[in-house]
Amino acid sequence: MPYQYQRTPFNTTQQVRMYKDCHGDSVPGAKDIGFSGMLWGEAVYSVEAGTVVYIKSDSNCFSEITSPTSAKPAACLGGNSVVVRGSDGFFTQYSHVLPNNNLRVGSTIEIGTLLGKVDNSSQTSGPHVHLTRYKLKSDYKPGNPDFWVNGGTCNWTMFNVAGINPSPINNSWVQDEDSKRSYYYVNGIRQANQWVQIGNTYYELDSTGAWTGSYYFFADNRQRWYLFNSKENKWYYRNGNVWIEIV
Repeated sequence: MPYQYQRTPFNTTQQVRMYKDCHGDSVPGAKDIGFSGMLWGEAVYSVEAGTVVYIKSDSNCFSEITSPTSAKPAACLGGNSVVVRGSDGFFTQYSHVLPNNNLRVGSTIEIGTLLGKVDNSSQTSGPHVHLTRYKLKSDYKPGNPDFWVNGGTCNWTMFNVAGINPSPINNSWVQDEDSKRSYYYVNGIRQANQWVQIGNTYYELDSTGAWTGSYYFFADNRQRWYLFNSKENKWYYRNGNVWIEIV
């Protein structure tokens, strides 16, 4: 499952917004994000740890700042960008970004590493980052421009970005669009290997932070605790200090 990002690529107190999502874009998996007052040259930071696998910094294709609808040069080779393969194996491409001179293919980065600055390479209507998520590609060779052929995925979110849903802040679930598994977050951090309480019900989380389906709750009408064990597909009730199977 694509990583549920816990930060945006910007260092700003402004509300970050999604201007266009992947369902309305020509590139599946891409979302245009930025904020009011954002300028060309805005610093862009990595949203996850990983390895730089592709860099483009020699674009010959730029939008006219005074006329963003101007036609691109005939021999346009695309915009500047940085591609990072994250620890989850997915690729994240930051487009309309002039890479930092310190970056090299093979560079190991951390969350918050400076990747570059927003530029007007390719066709843009204003400063923003065209952020794209691509699926796993087990046989990828660093530096190849074909990281994208495994297909983009719309199934990713980013905390604290207006327009991207779901956008949990505190004590809430995120449901994966593909698997429909639910993940629980506290202060933007995925919880794992524990039970979490919501009201009178406790939900079990596995090692990745996904809800396993097991839960227990207190039934007020019977003044008794009940447990559903999803691994066994069985119900239990609490009798003193022991769980008794309901048959």
